[in-house]
Amino acid sequence: MQRSLRFGLAALMLAIFFGLAIVMGVVFWQLLSSVTDEQADSPQATATAVPPAYIWESGGYLSAVFVPDGRLAVASSYQTTILSFPDNQALTFFPTGGYLAVSPDSSRLAVGQRGAVRIYDLASGKVRAYLVCWLPPEEWTEMWLAFSPDGRTLAVTEANPAHGPEVQLWNVANQGQLWSVRIDDPAITVARQLAFSPDGRYIAVTTLPEGVWLIDVAQPAVVRQIQAEPAGSIAFSPDGSRLSVGGYTIRTYDTATWELVHEQTFPVSDAPTATEPSTLTNTFRLDSMRVAISPDGQWLAAPAAYPASGADLFVGKDPPRQPIALRRLADGEQVYRLSGSQNRARHLMFSPDGQWLVDIGHNEIQVWPVGEEGLRS
Repeated sequence: MQRSLRFGLAALMLAIFFGLAIVMGVVFWQLLSSVTDEQADSPQATATAVPPAYIWESGGYLSAVFVPDGRLAVASSYQTTILSFPDNQALTFFPTGGYLAVSPDSSRLAVGQRGAVRIYDLASGKVRAYLVCWLPPEEWTEMWLAFSPDGRTLAVTEANPAHGPEVQLWNVANQGQLWSVRIDDPAITVARQLAFSPDGRYIAVTTLPEGVWLIDVAQPAVVRQIQAEPAGSIAFSPDGSRLSVGGYTIRTYDTATWELVHEQTFPVSDAPTATEPSTLTNTFRLDSMRVAISPDGQWLAAPAAYPASGADLFVGKDPPRQPIALRRLADGEQVYRLSGSQNRARHLMFSPDGQWLVDIGHNEIQVWPVGEEGLRS
């Protein structure tokens, strides 16, 4: 009798043990499935850290721009080089360095330096125009140039507080200045990055220590402050319906209403000091927040984080990298995370055919293959 009782108790305990094991297994599986589902729905989880297909050494270029026919123009302080792409072979040299723009028909190369712009014939290498926009500054200052969509005019800014936040528009053919517009705000010191809307009606321009503005080309006059916050880069979508702004926050606007479509923020602990946006470190960080929109209007490339603290002063091996996010322009969702430049990004652009994304850093150029579905293998 006692033996049967002991056997029954053992069988009951064994059944309870197996029952508990089954229940715990089901609970664990449900938890694991829940975590996996949450990760699958998370943009950060679906993002894949992807190394570039190509890495080339660079010489610390001041400026870089694609020629619409697919060549790549890069400029140091003393020379501009035209490279074949993507095989990175030097094709042509121009004896002037500085800040670049290329006409939409690939026929003209504009090089800005020390308040003046030389416009070269890309085929012959001859200077076709020389525009004296401002007197030469005592120190080298950055310039920004942009051809209008029809190639007939050139917009110019220079980050020189001596002449303030001024945007000039020049006639390329007769080398005459068409107009000059100043940002009427006593807090603004200089005008910087600029971009034409695809229809040529507007110019978007960034200023320091803060602000992004919209200029009506025909009036000509400032017609809108797009945002009060500072920006380091701007880009219109090919159809003109969106404007993306790279700054301490990455923002994309609907250009019909100027309502915010989406934005990407970063951890507050990584943010530059808001009270001193024009300090050297903060300007360095601001200029690292580049944006680029693919020619088909599907993709927005922008930094996935601020450059590392102290990256501007880093000396030594294995410098920190600033990762790049490839996002859908429509909703801002991050789909891929790319390894990014050493220290920080200086230039970020898509090739004219939309097949490549190029990140130009301090001493290297990184290239990723892209397409309609994102990265190509």
